[in-house]
Amino acid sequence: MTIAAGGKPYVLGVGEGDERWFLGSHTALKVTGAQTAGGLAIIEGWGPRGHGSPLHIHSREDEIFYVIEGELRLDVEDDSHTLSAGMMGFGPRNVTHRFTVTSPEARFLVMATPSGFEDFVREASEPAAERRIPDPSEPDMAALGAAAAAYGIEVIGPPLDID
Repeated sequence: MTIAAGGKPYVLGVGEGDERWFLGSHTALKVTGAQTAGGLAIIEGWGPRGHGSPLHIHSREDEIFYVIEGELRLDVEDDSHTLSAGMMGFGPRNVTHRFTVTSPEARFLVMATPSGFEDFVREASEPAAERRIPDPSEPDMAALGAAAAAYGIEVIGPPLDID
């Protein structure tokens, strides 16, 4: 992967970045298009069992999932994969995919290239009041779908219900 010319080096520590509550998880925007001249976004997620994305398709970016702690289920088209700590999965653009936390909780990175996905996360989330997993809540799927569409993401199905 090549970072676009004009990206600037920088360092973030634990607890740094734009921290948000997004779809029932604590999310931190660690790398954005502003730092990479549009080449890459990296988002750290920390969510409870059952947290995940609805089934969707990106038209603008590819997504890479890297598990730091815990376990994710990654569904890509008709295939389902279990990702544990140290594993990664790839959700290419124009392909249906979703992920779900299957362990009691998980920490993971979502990398999107090119950047832009982080702008959707900002719009569809709220600033985190503190560094913790937020209280459970049901997302407004109509509002989420409308926000997603503005960023080239088509929501086509619900999140996976694992309980």
